[in-house]
Amino acid sequence: MEEQRLNYIHEIGLFFDRLGVARTAGMVLGYLMSASESEISFDTIRKDLRISKGAASQNLKWLAENGFVEKCLKPGDRKTYYRFKIMAAEVLLEERILVINRLVELFGKGIEIRGATGDAAQRELEKAIDTYSWIVLNMKKMKEELRKSGPV
Repeated sequence: MEEQRLNYIHEIGLFFDRLGVARTAGMVLGYLMSASESEISFDTIRKDLRISKGAASQNLKWLAENGFVEKCLKPGDRKTYYRFKIMAAEVLLEERILVINRLVELFGKGIEIRGATGDAAQRELEKAIDTYSWIVLNMKKMKEELRKSGPV
């Protein structure tokens, strides 16, 4: 594998690692994104990245579940192939909206538990609720804009 591609694969791996996701998942994604072929077999991915079957299987499953890759089959071939496929932006936004809404709920619950103290911690929680609610509102607007007209 050429050095530039290998560096790219490791760069994606480190990026995923910083996000708290398995570095190997990032490396697999980087491998698929930088491949000259559009569909690559499970065994080729595993061998080229020098990872175990278990690691390849686990990380490809995670990537597929999170909308980064998809499984594909070739007629007459019993092997499983994978290709890079990014999740639809609307789906990604909706998932993030749900997560952030839950965070806003938890901030509110923190205020309820603490009681109306009016102290710095309560003000920070209220500011967090306002900020993240604003983010959700704008993500919903982006999602609607994407649904109507797609990316510019």
